[in-house]
Amino acid sequence: MPSSSFCLAAQARLDSKWLKTDIQLAFTRDGLCGLWNEMVKDGEIVYTGTESTQNGDLPPRKDDSVEPSGTKKEDMNDKEKKDEEETPAPVYRAKSILESWVWGKQPDVNELKECLSVLVKEQQALAVQSATTTLSALRLKQRLLILERYFIALNRTVFQENVKVKWKSSSISLPPVDKKR
Repeated sequence: MPSSSFCLAAQARLDSKWLKTDIQLAFTRDGLCGLWNEMVKDGEIVYTGTESTQNGDLPPRKDDSVEPSGTKKEDMNDKEKKDEEETPAPVYRAKSILESWVWGKQPDVNELKECLSVLVKEQQALAVQSATTTLSALRLKQRLLILERYFIALNRTVFQENVKVKWKSSSISLPPVDKKR
């Protein structure tokens, strides 16, 4: 099943909510789920990658549909089947190179080095794919995004307070107002 990617779309109107949040909740399983679900509900998580449509738009959210759907388990099974059908089988170039040597001429040193290089690249790609799709990697990404959101809110607040202090401390002379008008 391919991993869907997501990114943060922080909204300034929600900064005060994030500053009140106990950030230690991100380090418990239930707290992480709760904070993540809040971000999704608030529209601060934008899904990209496998879930986008052909014209680049995001698919409609499940809670926007009017029709009642089946159980969650049935929906997940349908989604998994769809993902499996859409995922192309990986092409292993090293396998075809090795098979060409079975009944053909024996490879020379350069061909062996090229095959080894292809094998290493394919193994690295598989390792990256499996490492980034584990549950712990997904939870780490979620935690980092939640912490990033908190620090964005904190940074905006500190910046706004600094601007207010500078505004109050600077003396600006305004032209006199004509009282007759």
